[in-house]
Amino acid sequence: MAFVKEFRNIREEMPEWEYLNSIGVRDLSGCSIYNHTSEMILDRERHYYFLQVDHQGLAYNDEEIYWYMLVLDGRKIELEVIDGMCNDKSKNYLEYHWNIRKINILDEDIKETYNKQEILQIIKEAFTAESTVSKGGSKKLGVVEINISCDMETE
Repeated sequence: MAFVKEFRNIREEMPEWEYLNSIGVRDLSGCSIYNHTSEMILDRERHYYFLQVDHQGLAYNDEEIYWYMLVLDGRKIELEVIDGMCNDKSKNYLEYHWNIRKINILDEDIKETYNKQEILQIIKEAFTAESTVSKGGSKKLGVVEINISCDMETE
């Protein structure tokens, strides 16, 4: 199976919330993640979850920074990302240019199951699914570029 983007009712608690909270998925300030979401990226067969856990608006350098958590069989990887979505009104498609600036492995034992190349491939699969056009969107997905400009770190 592969990652898919599931669209959710924002008013309903996400069924995965208790599990994600119990394994320590947190935002940058250490607080529990929201228990409601309008969309979720997951691969049910492989028990992988991918979600945005925090966001910083435009910084001094006009970058919008997002933090994602990738959960692989209960083990966590935190990602710092610059979202470069290009919504050119003259085109009938969207372009995504993801720049992954930091990969932080929070659970060291993940390296016993996955090698570096496998982790990078899973990250690319997750961001490709994240780039899926929103439910009811009027534009199709055009270009998806995923640039990993860092090495993996461990906490």
